[in-house]
Amino acid sequence: NEDKNIKDSKDKTDKDKTDKDKDSVEKEKKIVLPPIETKNLITISTNPPNAMLYLDKLKNKLGETPYQGTITKGKHVLILKIKGFKPMKKEIAISGNRTMEFYFDLKKDAKLAWTQITSTPSRASIYIDKKEIGPIGKTPYSGFISKGKHTIYIEKSGYKSQKQVGDFVPGDANNSHFKLTNKPVAFLTIFGKNVNKANVKINGKTICVAPCIKVEIPSGKNKLTIQKEEYKPIQKNMNFKTGNHYNYSVKLAKSPSKSGAITAYIVGLASLGAGIWLGNRSEEIKDEYKSDLADGIPVYSNDKRLTDGKIYAISANIVLGVSALSFVIAIIRTFSSSGPESKIIQTVQMGDTDLSVTPLFGPNQAGISLSFTY
Repeated sequence: NEDKNIKDSKDKTDKDKTDKDKDSVEKEKKIVLPPIETKNLITISTNPPNAMLYLDKLKNKLGETPYQGTITKGKHVLILKIKGFKPMKKEIAISGNRTMEFYFDLKKDAKLAWTQITSTPSRASIYIDKKEIGPIGKTPYSGFISKGKHTIYIEKSGYKSQKQVGDFVPGDANNSHFKLTNKPVAFLTIFGKNVNKANVKINGKTICVAPCIKVEIPSGKNKLTIQKEEYKPIQKNMNFKTGNHYNYSVKLAKSPSKSGAITAYIVGLASLGAGIWLGNRSEEIKDEYKSDLADGIPVYSNDKRLTDGKIYAISANIVLGVSALSFVIAIIRTFSSSGPESKIIQTVQMGDTDLSVTPLFGPNQAGISLSFTY
């Protein structure tokens, strides 16, 4: 019995061990590791450097050359782009566990020429061929333009415009420099209260409608006039120095109403007409009275015509006096200037200000560049 119990215990132990081994095998079967995707260390260089690098699609941007990083194994297409050079597409094959280096020599775009445009002084506007399409930028400028002959125009406020015609060749320096000379002009800025839509004149010629910002005017002695309907004008003799920027704050005062003068003119004219009629009527009565005396017709002191003639004569004198007074009042109101006068005050000098808007172009983009210097 004792041997039997030992055997049963041993069988039970072997069975438990067998069951544990089966469980361990089952667990090992359930643990499945994912496949390891190997990557490589890839170095990509270009001549010239700083080319934009894309992988397979333009959406997948890797960065600029020189580039160092990892790319999954397999076949890929590298896309290289840089302004002034032809885009390049190259198919590469990446294998596992390798360090790979790629070098690409980019070819210049034969349709574009590199140019540098400078001027003295700087910040001059640059136009290519046609001014109507606007400036491409301001000096100093560096960039690409299409190869061939082009006319470059340079303009800067206060300086004479210049132009150069050149043949721009890809691969050449294509440098252009302009030395600008001053024009005999100054600059005028007008702003202030009630000045909106006022005519600003120099020597009788309208140069702008207020408000005016840095308008070119002839230098030297000039007569400045600022006029606006229903406001008192400003007239001032000025001496503008070449190249200076003059800023004026203007306050226009309301002109006095002319309705009183118009009323006085009407009263004067009406009184004049009435006075003339009354005077004529008095003379008619007087002539009639004298005619009766000459014809021997008896005339008595109580004749009504004597009273009427006196009344007409006195009324004529009164009415003519009112007419004269009305005309005097009308003339005074026409040419008098009541109330405060319009004022013009020179403000602090602003210096050399410059506001410009220029088109801006780049790879796969276009826009507007706004610059302001002061």
